[in-house]
Amino acid sequence: MHTDSQRPIVFIATNPWGYGGGSESLWQETAMRLVQRGRRVMVCVQDHGELTPELLRLRQAGAAFLFRRRWITREDPNPRRLDWRERIGGWFGGPLSQYQSLERIAGCRPALVVVNQCENADGAWCVAGLSQRGLPFVTLIHNGGPQLWPNGYEADLLADHLPHALANYFCSRSNLRWLETQLSIRIPNAGFFHYPPKVARNVDCPWPTTDEPLRVAMVGRLDPKSKGHDLVIALLARDVWRERPVTVDVFGDGH
Repeated sequence: MHTDSQRPIVFIATNPWGYGGGSESLWQETAMRLVQRGRRVMVCVQDHGELTPELLRLRQAGAAFLFRRRWITREDPNPRRLDWRERIGGWFGGPLSQYQSLERIAGCRPALVVVNQCENADGAWCVAGLSQRGLPFVTLIHNGGPQLWPNGYEADLLADHLPHALANYFCSRSNLRWLETQLSIRIPNAGFFHYPPKVARNVDCPWPTTDEPLRVAMVGRLDPKSKGHDLVIALLARDVWRERPVTVDVFGDGH
Protein backbone atom coordinates (compact mmCIF):
# COMPACT_ATOMS: atom_id res chain seq x y z
CA MET A 1 0.00 0.00 0.00
CA HIS A 2 1.26 3.48 -0.88
CA THR A 3 1.46 5.98 1.97
CA ASP A 4 1.14 9.69 1.22
CA SER A 5 4.86 10.21 1.73
CA GLN A 6 5.68 7.45 -0.78
CA ARG A 7 3.33 8.70 -3.46
CA PRO A 8 5.10 11.19 -5.72
CA ILE A 9 4.24 14.79 -6.39
CA VAL A 10 4.38 15.17 -10.16
CA PHE A 11 5.17 18.36 -12.06
CA ILE A 12 4.10 18.46 -15.71
CA ALA A 13 5.54 21.37 -17.70
CA THR A 14 3.49 21.77 -20.87
CA ASN A 15 5.85 24.35 -22.39
CA PRO A 16 6.34 23.31 -26.04
CA TRP A 17 9.25 25.70 -26.70
CA GLY A 18 11.92 25.05 -24.09
CA TYR A 19 12.91 24.32 -20.51
CA GLY A 20 13.54 27.87 -19.34
CA GLY A 21 11.68 31.16 -19.11
CA GLY A 22 9.77 33.05 -16.49
CA SER A 23 6.88 30.60 -16.52
CA GLU A 24 9.16 27.73 -15.43
CA SER A 25 10.92 29.19 -12.38
CA LEU A 26 8.10 28.71 -9.89
CA TRP A 27 7.52 25.00 -10.43
CA GLN A 28 11.22 24.21 -10.74
CA GLU A 29 12.10 25.91 -7.45
CA THR A 30 9.11 24.29 -5.73
CA ALA A 31 10.15 20.85 -6.99
CA MET A 32 13.70 21.38 -5.73
CA ARG A 33 12.50 22.37 -2.26
CA LEU A 34 10.32 19.27 -2.06
CA VAL A 35 13.22 17.01 -3.09
CA GLN A 36 15.46 18.65 -0.51
CA ARG A 37 12.84 17.89 2.13
CA GLY A 38 12.89 14.23 1.21
CA ARG A 39 9.73 14.16 -0.86
CA ARG A 40 9.47 11.89 -3.89
CA VAL A 41 9.20 14.08 -6.99
CA MET A 42 8.60 13.24 -10.64
CA VAL A 43 9.00 15.72 -13.51
CA CYS A 44 7.41 15.34 -16.95
CA VAL A 45 8.70 17.70 -19.64
CA GLN A 46 8.82 17.81 -23.41
CA ASP A 47 12.15 16.65 -24.83
CA HIS A 48 14.06 19.81 -25.78
CA GLY A 49 17.51 18.28 -25.75
CA GLU A 50 20.19 19.28 -23.25
CA LEU A 51 18.79 20.14 -19.82
CA THR A 52 19.25 23.58 -18.29
CA PRO A 53 21.46 23.90 -15.18
CA GLU A 54 18.31 24.20 -13.03
CA LEU A 55 16.88 20.92 -14.30
CA LEU A 56 20.26 19.20 -14.08
CA ARG A 57 20.48 20.13 -10.41
CA LEU A 58 16.93 18.91 -9.88
CA ARG A 59 17.74 15.58 -11.53
CA GLN A 60 20.97 15.19 -9.57
CA ALA A 61 19.06 15.92 -6.35
CA GLY A 62 16.89 12.86 -6.98
CA ALA A 63 13.86 13.89 -9.04
CA ALA A 64 12.72 11.31 -11.60
CA PHE A 65 12.23 12.56 -15.18
CA LEU A 66 9.79 11.55 -17.91
CA PHE A 67 10.37 13.00 -21.37
CA ARG A 68 7.61 13.55 -23.92
CA ARG A 69 7.95 13.70 -27.69
CA ARG A 70 8.15 17.20 -29.18
CA TRP A 71 5.43 18.99 -31.11
CA ILE A 72 2.50 16.76 -30.23
CA THR A 73 -0.19 19.40 -29.95
CA ARG A 74 -3.16 17.40 -28.75
CA GLU A 75 -4.30 14.05 -27.45
CA ASP A 76 -7.52 12.39 -28.52
CA PRO A 77 -9.40 11.63 -25.28
CA ASN A 78 -10.48 8.30 -26.77
CA PRO A 79 -7.39 5.99 -26.82
CA ARG A 80 -8.97 3.76 -29.48
CA ARG A 81 -8.81 6.64 -31.96
CA LEU A 82 -5.20 7.59 -31.28
CA ASP A 83 -2.92 7.91 -34.29
CA TRP A 84 -0.54 4.94 -34.53
CA ARG A 85 2.45 7.23 -33.99
CA GLU A 86 0.90 8.40 -30.75
CA ARG A 87 0.41 4.80 -29.67
CA ILE A 88 4.00 3.63 -30.25
CA GLY A 89 5.88 6.73 -29.10
CA GLY A 90 8.52 5.74 -26.56
CA TRP A 91 8.34 2.00 -27.25
CA PHE A 92 11.93 1.89 -28.45
CA GLY A 93 13.53 3.92 -25.70
CA GLY A 94 12.71 7.36 -27.04
CA PRO A 95 10.52 10.05 -25.51
CA LEU A 96 6.98 9.10 -24.54
CA SER A 97 3.83 10.25 -26.26
CA GLN A 98 1.43 12.44 -24.32
CA TYR A 99 -0.90 9.48 -23.81
CA GLN A 100 1.92 7.24 -22.59
CA SER A 101 3.26 9.87 -20.20
CA LEU A 102 -0.16 10.24 -18.55
CA GLU A 103 -0.52 6.47 -18.29
CA ARG A 104 2.91 6.23 -16.65
CA ILE A 105 2.03 8.99 -14.20
CA ALA A 106 -1.33 7.40 -13.36
CA GLY A 107 0.46 4.11 -12.62
CA CYS A 108 2.51 5.87 -9.92
CA ARG A 109 -0.65 6.91 -8.05
CA PRO A 110 0.58 10.47 -7.44
CA ALA A 111 -0.42 12.37 -4.33
CA LEU A 112 -0.72 15.50 -6.49
CA VAL A 113 -0.03 16.57 -10.07
CA VAL A 114 0.95 20.19 -10.76
CA VAL A 115 0.26 21.25 -14.37
CA ASN A 116 2.35 24.25 -15.35
CA GLN A 117 0.91 25.96 -18.45
CA CYS A 118 3.16 28.66 -19.87
CA GLU A 119 0.14 29.94 -21.82
CA ASN A 120 -3.59 29.66 -21.24
CA ALA A 121 -4.21 26.52 -23.31
CA ASP A 122 -0.99 24.61 -24.07
CA GLY A 123 -1.89 22.13 -21.33
CA ALA A 124 -5.45 21.39 -22.44
CA TRP A 125 -4.52 17.81 -23.38
CA CYS A 126 -2.94 17.32 -19.95
CA VAL A 127 -5.81 18.81 -17.95
CA ALA A 128 -8.28 16.59 -19.81
CA GLY A 129 -6.16 13.48 -19.42
CA LEU A 130 -5.69 13.92 -15.67
CA SER A 131 -9.36 14.67 -15.15
CA GLN A 132 -10.44 11.62 -17.14
CA ARG A 133 -8.12 9.42 -15.08
CA GLY A 134 -9.43 10.80 -11.80
CA LEU A 135 -6.02 12.09 -10.64
CA PRO A 136 -5.73 14.98 -8.14
CA PHE A 137 -4.27 17.99 -9.90
CA VAL A 138 -3.85 21.76 -9.76
CA THR A 139 -3.01 24.14 -12.58
CA LEU A 140 -0.61 27.08 -12.80
CA ILE A 141 -1.64 29.27 -15.74
CA HIS A 142 0.80 31.98 -16.78
CA ASN A 143 0.49 33.94 -20.01
CA GLY A 144 -2.97 34.85 -21.28
CA GLY A 145 -5.12 37.76 -22.35
CA PRO A 146 -6.79 39.01 -25.53
CA GLN A 147 -3.82 38.03 -27.71
CA LEU A 148 -4.11 34.32 -26.86
CA TRP A 149 -7.38 32.60 -27.77
CA PRO A 150 -7.67 28.81 -27.40
CA ASN A 151 -8.87 27.01 -30.51
CA GLY A 152 -12.21 25.23 -30.35
CA TYR A 153 -10.78 21.86 -29.42
CA GLU A 154 -8.64 23.29 -26.60
CA ALA A 155 -11.48 25.49 -25.33
CA ASP A 156 -13.83 22.51 -25.08
CA LEU A 157 -11.26 20.45 -23.14
CA LEU A 158 -10.51 23.26 -20.70
CA ALA A 159 -14.15 24.19 -20.16
CA ASP A 160 -15.04 20.56 -19.44
CA HIS A 161 -12.08 19.66 -17.22
CA LEU A 162 -10.67 22.75 -15.44
CA PRO A 163 -13.60 22.57 -12.97
CA HIS A 164 -12.29 19.14 -11.86
CA ALA A 165 -8.97 20.59 -10.66
CA LEU A 166 -8.40 20.97 -6.94
CA ALA A 167 -7.40 24.57 -7.70
CA ASN A 168 -6.59 26.74 -10.71
CA TYR A 169 -3.94 29.39 -10.10
CA PHE A 170 -3.26 32.45 -12.29
CA CYS A 171 -0.53 35.09 -12.36
CA SER A 172 -3.10 37.90 -12.55
CA ARG A 173 -6.80 38.61 -12.17
CA SER A 174 -6.88 39.90 -15.74
CA ASN A 175 -5.70 36.55 -17.11
CA LEU A 176 -8.38 34.77 -15.09
CA ARG A 177 -11.11 37.07 -16.40
CA TRP A 178 -9.91 36.66 -19.99
CA LEU A 179 -9.83 32.87 -19.86
CA GLU A 180 -13.31 32.78 -18.35
CA THR A 181 -14.48 34.95 -21.24
CA GLN A 182 -12.74 32.76 -23.80
CA LEU A 183 -14.19 29.54 -22.35
CA SER A 184 -17.62 31.02 -21.49
CA ILE A 185 -17.48 29.53 -17.99
CA ARG A 186 -16.73 30.56 -14.44
CA ILE A 187 -13.53 28.83 -13.33
CA PRO A 188 -14.00 27.42 -9.82
CA ASN A 189 -11.31 27.30 -7.13
CA ALA A 190 -9.37 30.12 -8.80
CA GLY A 191 -6.39 31.59 -6.97
CA PHE A 192 -3.25 33.58 -7.71
CA PHE A 193 0.48 32.98 -7.42
CA HIS A 194 3.55 35.20 -7.31
CA TYR A 195 6.78 34.67 -9.22
CA PRO A 196 9.92 34.03 -7.15
CA PRO A 197 12.24 37.05 -7.55
CA LYS A 198 15.72 36.02 -8.66
CA VAL A 199 17.47 38.91 -6.94
CA ALA A 200 18.95 39.41 -3.51
CA ARG A 201 16.32 40.83 -1.17
CA ASN A 202 18.66 42.44 1.35
CA VAL A 203 20.61 44.77 -0.96
CA ASP A 204 20.55 48.46 -0.05
CA CYS A 205 20.15 50.01 -3.50
CA PRO A 206 21.22 53.69 -3.43
CA TRP A 207 18.58 56.09 -4.68
CA PRO A 208 19.92 58.52 -7.34
CA THR A 209 20.47 62.15 -6.44
CA THR A 210 18.22 64.81 -7.91
CA ASP A 211 21.02 65.90 -10.25
CA GLU A 212 21.37 62.50 -11.93
CA PRO A 213 19.35 61.49 -15.01
CA LEU A 214 16.77 58.85 -14.13
CA ARG A 215 17.58 55.33 -15.39
CA VAL A 216 14.90 52.65 -15.25
CA ALA A 217 15.51 48.92 -15.76
CA MET A 218 12.81 46.90 -17.50
CA VAL A 219 13.26 43.13 -17.28
CA GLY A 220 11.76 41.20 -20.17
CA ARG A 221 12.69 40.02 -23.66
CA LEU A 222 11.79 42.23 -26.63
CA ASP A 223 8.29 40.85 -27.00
CA PRO A 224 5.64 43.60 -26.65
CA LYS A 225 2.83 41.03 -26.90
CA SER A 226 3.86 39.50 -23.58
CA LYS A 227 6.04 42.09 -21.87
CA GLY A 228 4.34 45.41 -22.59
CA HIS A 229 7.15 47.50 -24.09
CA ASP A 230 4.49 49.36 -26.06
CA LEU A 231 3.01 50.62 -22.78
CA VAL A 232 6.37 51.96 -21.65
CA ILE A 233 6.92 53.71 -24.98
CA ALA A 234 3.43 55.24 -24.83
CA LEU A 235 4.12 56.50 -21.31
CA LEU A 236 7.49 58.02 -22.26
CA ALA A 237 5.80 59.79 -25.19
CA ARG A 238 3.77 61.95 -22.79
CA ASP A 239 4.99 65.52 -22.44
CA VAL A 240 5.68 65.21 -18.72
CA TRP A 241 8.17 62.43 -19.40
CA ARG A 242 9.62 63.81 -22.66
CA GLU A 243 10.77 66.83 -20.67
CA ARG A 244 12.66 64.70 -18.17
CA PRO A 245 16.12 63.11 -18.60
CA VAL A 246 15.07 59.46 -18.37
CA THR A 247 16.53 56.31 -19.94
CA VAL A 248 14.92 52.86 -19.96
CA ASP A 249 17.32 49.89 -20.20
CA VAL A 250 15.77 46.60 -21.32
CA PHE A 251 17.22 43.31 -20.09
CA GLY A 252 16.18 39.90 -21.38
CA ASP A 253 16.90 36.98 -23.66
CA GLY A 254 15.02 34.33 -25.59
CA HIS A 255 12.89 34.77 -28.68
